[in-house]
Amino acid sequence: MVFIRPTILRSEAEARALAERRYNYVRAQQRLLRPDEEPSIDQLVRDYTNSIAEAESAVAQTIGNLRLMEQDHAEDIDADLPAAQAITGLAERLVAARPSLVGKPLNLLAR
Repeated sequence: MVFIRPTILRSEAEARALAERRYNYVRAQQRLLRPDEEPSIDQLVRDYTNSIAEAESAVAQTIGNLRLMEQDHAEDIDADLPAAQAITGLAERLVAARPSLVGKPLNLLAR
């Protein structure tokens, strides 16, 4: 059986102090077992810290890329707007000139 005793932490300072006590306890136990080696928990903390830094960098890069893509998309829409308006105007003039074209496919390449 395992009994869990909850610890209520009322502030960030209490949480930090508890984590530090537990970390130091584990570190001390590892030093007792292998006094000639660096405690493995130190390497674990370094690996974890490096992983966080790498993840933050990757997230920042992804956000930057998304912003560039959004900007490119907005520029593409702005550039295509006059062409779209011209095509719409052409289609409206064709329908006005030849109402029989409504609903039929239009082959613009036919001569």
